[in-house]
Amino acid sequence: MIGLLVTEKGKITKADALVLNSSYCGVCRSLRTIYGEAFSFFVNYEARFIVLLSLAQSSFNEQENITCPIKGYVGKQSIIMDKNAMDFAAVATMLVVMEKIEDNYHDNKSIIWSLFQKIPRKSIEKTTYQYLEKLGFPIASIKEIRSFQFEVENSFSNITQYLEPTGQLFAQFFSHTAYLLNLPQNHTDLQKLGQSVGKIIVLIDAIDDFYLDRKLRRFNPLIEQWGLHNTNLLPVSMLSEICMLFSEEFSSINFVLNKGLFNSSQSAIENILTRGLPLKATKVMANLWYKNHWSGDFPEATFTPLSLLKCKVCGIPHKKTKIDKSHQNRWPSLWNSSQSIVNAQMIIKELGIQSINEYMFKSIFPSLYNE
Repeated sequence: MIGLLVTEKGKITKADALVLNSSYCGVCRSLRTIYGEAFSFFVNYEARFIVLLSLAQSSFNEQENITCPIKGYVGKQSIIMDKNAMDFAAVATMLVVMEKIEDNYHDNKSIIWSLFQKIPRKSIEKTTYQYLEKLGFPIASIKEIRSFQFEVENSFSNITQYLEPTGQLFAQFFSHTAYLLNLPQNHTDLQKLGQSVGKIIVLIDAIDDFYLDRKLRRFNPLIEQWGLHNTNLLPVSMLSEICMLFSEEFSSINFVLNKGLFNSSQSAIENILTRGLPLKATKVMANLWYKNHWSGDFPEATFTPLSLLKCKVCGIPHKKTKIDKSHQNRWPSLWNSSQSIVNAQMIIKELGIQSINEYMFKSIFPSLYNE
């Protein structure tokens, strides 16, 4: 769940790219200042996005040049001079990174994660809480969210509930940028934005970990939800529900973005949340689509079925559908059509789409793909 809030290359202005780069380098300096030089490698795109939220609400753009230790002290690097935004992003991201290290250590006790375990967690946590308290962050909420996370993992009910704790944590992070800027009118909308982003990140993470978790028989919400411990056939209902979860949260993101919260860098925020993040979701969904076989009744197809194709791998009949060229803008949606990977290859060829990933992107997120 680190490194998912990225931009789509070639779809961002030079001015916004400069702001993003300056934000990234600013968080790097805060990490070094607060935790020590070695911690600069924990800087990530999620931290940069928190800074971007602050800058977009305040239109703050003052910068300074500093010597960059990562480049071997051979050149200067521009950073944003909003210290509160940088420090908050640094300590918030360390909170998430420490949780990530702990989870990966318990799930995969490799040499790398064992080395990460040597990091003085108690000292870092103490420093993190001190800075968060100094910046007015509600520390009590972190303990409540951790308790909630423990509860949903140990008494698993459904995947929707599983997404909630991280959604709540990101809601707190995003809305606190409004607190730092004394903009209470933005608080509720930023909570909604953070909650949706947090849920999407966890869902992507769960799909990405699905194969390894199933192989090693580790906990994964998708495996638990659909009882996939001892089968290689995945139910179509799983694909349908995952797509709907993505669709609902991206719709919520679009709703908030259309409310005009930001004074600047709107295009950068929209690029990350409506292009970069959906493309990440598309990638893991395409992998899920490619690497598995599906069982159960397929929903009624959007387009007229021509015939049934028998899958050479799993033996399950998959419907083949005809694309009406007069309705090329009606992308066949994976939750209301019966496309298989066989059909997908045929469809992308007929419609002139570049790849299966692009097909997935257009079919899962048609409202975001307006080209």
